[in-house]
Amino acid sequence: MHDVLIIKLGSASEELKTRRGDFEQWFARGLGMTMDQCLVVNPETGDALPDPRTCRGMVLTGSDAMLTDNPDWSLRTQQWLVSALEQDIPVLGVCYGHQLLAQTLGGKVGWSANGEEIGTVMIELTLEGHKDPLLAGLPGALTVQSSHSQAVLALPPGARLLARNAHEPIQGFAFGSNIWGFQFHPEFDADVSRAYIEEDREKLKQQGRDPEILSRAARDSDHGTVLLRRFAQRLR
Repeated sequence: MHDVLIIKLGSASEELKTRRGDFEQWFARGLGMTMDQCLVVNPETGDALPDPRTCRGMVLTGSDAMLTDNPDWSLRTQQWLVSALEQDIPVLGVCYGHQLLAQTLGGKVGWSANGEEIGTVMIELTLEGHKDPLLAGLPGALTVQSSHSQAVLALPPGARLLARNAHEPIQGFAFGSNIWGFQFHPEFDADVSRAYIEEDREKLKQQGRDPEILSRAARDSDHGTVLLRRFAQRLR
């Protein structure tokens, strides 16, 4: 049995992969695991989705894809999630994975009303967030990394809002006792954020935003790593 099933819903750029590895490596490091402890499945390339009971927990990664485009591999993964989420294992969705979880559970996903959120951002914990086992004891204002244009617009029925900011009213949610979704990227560091800003340089300029200012503002924090390590503790 593997400690964690990583559903790989996208990949980093070639430059980042060469220099820093890909999403699965970032999550493994954040979780404090070796790759031998992880089962990585990529539905976009046709990998079969396994019985989730063969792993102690599950992570759904981000993606450059847009959920509302309904790519076939995403719809297949959502259909699999319907039954997978009935298993009593911890599940963590990040960015696209967060959105896919929310949609599967009955929430609404679409384009963010405030446009792209990218770089180092501050988010505020709600009262539910302060009580949540992955977030309790962390500062009320967290420093995290972000890169997204779509977002969860309405929570699934019965979900608890954990975090928000002025840009995105839903930055994190919990469902039941073992399912979490976060719009921000706990697996990123400031170096990765700066790389994403550089990749979007021209688009950001067209939006009237200064990529140099965004890049200089990127800074590291251990808040994302604390979240991931706490999730990993629940897999033992």
